[in-house]
Amino acid sequence: MLDIVIMLRRRWWLIVSIIIVGCGSAYGYGRMQTPMYEASSRLIITSIGDETAKKPIDPQVIQANLLMLQTYKDIVRTPNVMKKVVKENPELGLSAGQISSKLSVSTSTTSQVLTIAARDEQYKRAAHIVNTVSAAFIDEAGRLYHSHNLEVLYSAEEQPEYTPQSVNIGKKMLLIVGFVLSAMCGVGICVLLQYFDQSIRTERDVTRAFGLSTLIEVPLLIDSDPHKRNRHDWLNFKLRGARESRDVPIQK
Repeated sequence: MLDIVIMLRRRWWLIVSIIIVGCGSAYGYGRMQTPMYEASSRLIITSIGDETAKKPIDPQVIQANLLMLQTYKDIVRTPNVMKKVVKENPELGLSAGQISSKLSVSTSTTSQVLTIAARDEQYKRAAHIVNTVSAAFIDEAGRLYHSHNLEVLYSAEEQPEYTPQSVNIGKKMLLIVGFVLSAMCGVGICVLLQYFDQSIRTERDVTRAFGLSTLIEVPLLIDSDPHKRNRHDWLNFKLRGARESRDVPIQK
């Protein structure tokens, strides 16, 4: 533990420098990132088919609907659905692949709800994409299974009453993440430098390197006053304060 404290004190400037660079990079990224907005709509399976629409709720039917959700999840982003959205909504100015890349589809293992979400730089366009994809998907599912068991639980509001909030990571969170990661990186680099450092600076280093204890400690001092030295003795060093180490036994 003492070695770690000494190592951190010796290279504190390196850790601080890495933290400053990391926090600066996180802040710059937060300033440069483009705000992204997310809109979502939810669909629900009302029945497995027309023949069971008027029957009482059956647990087996619910279980079958849950299994159908996984199939529907894969159908949402198929080219047939995306091309239909592009054809019916040319004002979006997006290709089928671009629309598909903006979508995310999720389901739950305990409900019959399918969630379709879209992210875009404009909230209004994200909401429009979600609503048109939901409508195109319902038509495609009805064509494939010859049933209309999907209904829109709620659609995205293209003109919301509140101001939409971006889903980007906030600047404060970026700074916290940048600080933690840069601090960990700085400590890791210090540990790595210490591992490859073979220099000897203290008595502990001597004992660790040679397995021997020091007998005497002689500090080497240089007179810093240039007026007390002449040109002939500028290489003369003074040995001051020579003293024995505390670890030296009485009998030598």
